Parts: sequence; C-alpha cells; structure tokens
Amino acid sequence: DQQNHSRRRRNTPRIRRRNPPGTMPGSLEVIARPATSAIDVIRYTEDDFNQSQANSLAELPLTREAGRVTWININGVSDTSVLLHLQKRFGLHDLALEDAVTSHQRPKVEVYDDHVFIVLRMFSENSVHSEQLSIFLGPQFVITLQESPGDCLDPVRQRLKKGWGKIRAAPADYLA
Repeated sequence: DQQNHSRRRRNTPRIRRRNPPGTMPGSLEVIARPATSAIDVIRYTEDDFNQSQANSLAELPLTREAGRVTWININGVSDTSVLLHLQKRFGLHDLALEDAVTSHQRPKVEVYDDHVFIVLRMFSENSVHSEQLSIFLGPQFVITLQESPGDCLDPVRQRLKKGWGKIRAAPADYLA
C-alpha cells in the first residue's frame, strides 16, 4: 500500500505578499486595509491614567515625559502618514515598520539599538482566524499595530485603567 500513498495537500491557501520589483527595502505599501485607522493613546504613571482617541496626527503625543509610559494602539493600518509620523517621533526602523504593515509575517523578535520589534499571531476567541499583532517596544513607549479592533489586550487595558496590581509602576517592557 505504500506505492499508492499520495501526498496530503494543504487545505489553506498560501498567501504570498511581495512588494513590486524595484521597490526599496523599508518602503511602506499598505493594501487591503480598512478605510480609517482607529488610534488609542494610553499614557500613565503609577498614580495617573489617561486614555484618549487620536483623530489626527496633531493629537498624537509629541514628547515622552519622564516617568510616564505611552502606549499607542492602532487598529487597521490604512494611513502611512500616521506610521511615518510615529517612525520619526519614536525612531522606528524602516524595515521593522515595513514588516508591521505587511500581513502574514512569521512570529519574530528583532532587536534594534533603541527599540525592539515583535510580530505575533493573535487568535480570536470564537474562530480559528488569526491576525498579525506588531509591537514596538522602547524606553517609555509601546506601539501596537493590529488589523482589526477587539483583541486579547483588553484585560491589560482594564488593569491599567483600574490600577490593579503593580502594572502601572512597571516600565513599558512589562506590557510586552
């Protein structure tokens, strides 16, 4: 019966995403994304918590304050100007930013001089579907990029908001 053995085929299609020939490495090309991005900004210290929705680049934090952690979460990466603004503000690496907007990256961790870039697969509770979660982690900041709203990070947001445990006293890397 080994002669009749046939190779099993994959049921899920492979997704191959490549930039067009001649594209510079590190260039941002966002495709097949929602029309708008939702940007949540959480800034906190051990004694203070502030959560807001940024509707424009002008509403994003301009500076990092000593002792205050800034967490910027972007749902639906559709506007490259937001990403370029964050790149300039926080010194994010070109290639890491390109990987963040390119879905279907393999899980990985890349360490740069002044920040760490992490790519994970995030599964939804009620289905087998997964989406990419990209995390930039630096001194006093965390930036998360995800494809759609609603995620496994909601309990973390609640702990920050209510001040439960020592989460607010910990540095930014505690969130990652």
